[in-house]
Amino acid sequence: MKNFLLIAALSTFAVACKKKVVAEIPVEAPPMPAPRVAEPVPEPVQQITKNFARVQFEYDSANLTDQGRNALEANAAILAAHPSLSLEVQGHCDERGTTEYNMALGQRRAESVRKVLTANGVASSRIATVSYGEERPLQGGGSESAWAENRRAEFKTKWPATRDAAAEKSLVNGTVN
Repeated sequence: MKNFLLIAALSTFAVACKKKVVAEIPVEAPPMPAPRVAEPVPEPVQQITKNFARVQFEYDSANLTDQGRNALEANAAILAAHPSLSLEVQGHCDERGTTEYNMALGQRRAESVRKVLTANGVASSRIATVSYGEERPLQGGGSESAWAENRRAEFKTKWPATRDAAAEKSLVNGTVN
């Protein structure tokens, strides 16, 4: 009787495990997207990129230097002439200080830049600010020259690609994104 039950169980198991054949339907891979072609950068964006290379700050300060203020005033004039352009001001710090402190200092630096631009006629709605604190250094190492390079504000310039405001391109330090 045990043998009968064992044979019945094995045959049931063998039938249940029988491989089912499923017809395979060939699937075409989607076409590869066309390579991205660099579009020409409009003249006002080129001017801003040249003028807005970077604005440096002193240690533990959100006060602009005279050189930085002059560059921002020149760019405010360009922005006033081209109301479709907008900016993202990115505040950065060197590695000294806590992460929390540097995030706050980077934000104060970005806001300092925004204040100069708005004081020179640029609508605040065209200027976004963000702080990266010490998270995106330009120079590594613990030297004064590296720290000085990292105490900065950088700019992401945006312009509409077409008359559709939702479609936009941006330029960060000379690179189209």
